[in-house]
Amino acid sequence: MPVSTFADYSGSDYDVRMTQGDTFIESILFEDGESEAIDLSGYAFSSQIRRTADNGLVADFTIVIDGETATVIRSLAPEITAELEGVYVHDLQWTDPDGNIRTLFTGDFEIEPEVTR
Repeated sequence: MPVSTFADYSGSDYDVRMTQGDTFIESILFEDGESEAIDLSGYAFSSQIRRTADNGLVADFTIVIDGETATVIRSLAPEITAELEGVYVHDLQWTDPDGNIRTLFTGDFEIEPEVTR
């Protein structure tokens, strides 16, 4: 009898909601299953916002890799978020030292209107 298997290589679901005109900054820690830092040497990261996955680029996140702490910091300046409002999509991808690309997470990125200007 054939055995059915399933492997899911899609990125984790990760939705974000923020306020227009605010600075967006987050740190993502990379550890293995034993809470040991993953060596990020040779890795590249990219992250974007688009209206839909098929639409043109709305914004690129600034990415900083801190190899000593195994942390990736992604951010958007307030000048960028001030121009955005509504629901977009985003993801974070890495390219490993061998050139393999992996989407780590993807989801909605909602920017609510600001009140104080």
